[in-house]
Amino acid sequence: MSKKNDDNRYSNWIQNCWHHFCLRPKENSSEYSHSTTIDNNHKNTRFVSQAGKEIVTRESNFDGLLHDPVEENITSILHVNENFISSKDYTELMRITSPFHITVETLAHLMTTMEKHCQMGLEPNTKSSSDLKMLPTYVTNLPTRKEQGDILALDLGGTNFRTLLVKLHPNNEPQVISEAHIVPDSKKLLANDLFEFIVDVLKQFMIRNQLDLEQEYVLGFTFSFACEQIALNKGKFLTPSKGWVLSDLIGQDVVQVLQRIIYQKQLK
Repeated sequence: MSKKNDDNRYSNWIQNCWHHFCLRPKENSSEYSHSTTIDNNHKNTRFVSQAGKEIVTRESNFDGLLHDPVEENITSILHVNENFISSKDYTELMRITSPFHITVETLAHLMTTMEKHCQMGLEPNTKSSSDLKMLPTYVTNLPTRKEQGDILALDLGGTNFRTLLVKLHPNNEPQVISEAHIVPDSKKLLANDLFEFIVDVLKQFMIRNQLDLEQEYVLGFTFSFACEQIALNKGKFLTPSKGWVLSDLIGQDVVQVLQRIIYQKQLK
């Protein structure tokens, strides 16, 4: 049998036996419990192979699991029952997958380099020399799972427009009510027509979900077009795409335009 046919045979074997692979959730697998140790005082993460050997120490808060295919049994990496693979098949499996083996030292180097260029891309004096062009999110706080109340969201894409009502309950999963709407082609020409359509749909959505139209709500807005974001609630429209025109919106703050139409429609 030729080497090519032999490789194909083992490739087919892997595919046919895929249902035997037991993918285990990270948090429920005991093998993950000692994969990393973290020094909270110095923020050092020590990566340890499943065999117990320290692989690399890195200044980071990263607490993920890095596999070393040289140190570890490949069956633990694939999450396959070790008894299911014969010694001969295991050896051949290692040979076939060997071009894809990356040492943890290489992965750690890639992580460090990427993190460095992310930071360079964010700094005004080094962003031009970074391979990663970064834009600030202006997000300064993260959820605490103690938030509560009703939050509205608008998601405007190239074809569909979604309205969402998110009901937050402390320490519980949020309840999400969502509706999808088609944006008529006639509303893709002028900014005022588009935003009036958006707010009209939002108002009807609020009525259907029995929300008080006199109450002020927090509103999130996803606007899937090129914008220059200059604050958390400010984004200057740069250029239309996806077959939309909106030439009168170029250079304007889309949040400000939306807010103006909301006030015109007597919503808060």
